Amino acid sequence: MRLKAKDISDIERNQHSEWINESPDHQKAYRDLNQQWDEMDELTPWALDEVKRLQSRFESKTNESQGEHYTLKRKRRNLSSGKRRKSNLIWTLTFALAITSILSAVFITTPWPWLHTKINYETKTGEQRKVVLPDGSLLHLNTGTSVEIDFSAEARNVELIKGEALFNVVQASNRPFAVDVIDHNVVAVGTTFNLQITNAALKIAVVEGQVAVRHQDPMANSSPDRGGEHVEGMLLKAGQGVEVNADGIISEATNVNVDRAIAWDRGLLVFDGLPLRQATEKMSRYMLFDIRVVVGVPDKIVRGEIQIRDQETMLKQFAKIAQVTPVRQSAQLTLLYTASQ
Repeated sequence: MRLKAKDISDIERNQHSEWINESPDHQKAYRDLNQQWDEMDELTPWALDEVKRLQSRFESKTNESQGEHYTLKRKRRNLSSGKRRKSNLIWTLTFALAITSILSAVFITTPWPWLHTKINYETKTGEQRKVVLPDGSLLHLNTGTSVEIDFSAEARNVELIKGEALFNVVQASNRPFAVDVIDHNVVAVGTTFNLQITNAALKIAVVEGQVAVRHQDPMANSSPDRGGEHVEGMLLKAGQGVEVNADGIISEATNVNVDRAIAWDRGLLVFDGLPLRQATEKMSRYMLFDIRVVVGVPDKIVRGEIQIRDQETMLKQFAKIAQVTPVRQSAQLTLLYTASQ
């Protein structure tokens, strides 16, 4: 890598720093490249010896050809130059092929350390993000969400720390896809499902395929991979969902409207018969400021949908379907009154 060179200039270092700070993707790419570069140092001694031997032979042959260039007669210079270029090209290709063969032999017989990937993905309030995971699975993060992935050659482990996420999992039966969330483990092999952490519960909805939901005992250590013992569970099919309450009790599986459950994936926020205060709480997940219903305002039922856009537009749309009047008290607080007040 150029940054490891002794003659690197301050300008080059500054350019690299500016590129790194441009986006999290640049930072991740640089971390991954550094990891792979460092792991190249773990080549077996045999491989390193072979590389050095071939490099020495290549340089010797090249120097020999270059030395001949100055001892040949001028009238044969053009012909000899063509032959030397051909000879150097052959040795260059031979050297490259030999290096490729050595590295292939090492990597085929040695586990690839860089297959172990540990990354944290986050979204801020009001932000959504789509991510392609290292295995090709798709991850869509809703507002205020944090997810950590820990992928290896043997397993695909994910932890939903907070918020809501939609998983579209690529099938790989030899590498189970497991999500840990609030002392529960959701395992899928080629499926699509939605997980949402709320103040009081965990909501699970299966869009396609099947998932197994299992409670984990956080005090047990029988599972070296995840650190907990699975003590109970159930199998959910497409169109089914469950809730897990604050005590860790899993509800009975019920049929759910998955289109509504993942409407946020299509940029819609759906209110399907929610009381006003619950609807306001759902709306608040996308707001940078607090929204409160004024005392005395009836807790009427709210039905309808709004587009997930900028906050002011969402607030106007919500006020229309909820029949309330928003009044900004400060930059941090907005109060909702009945439309007639």
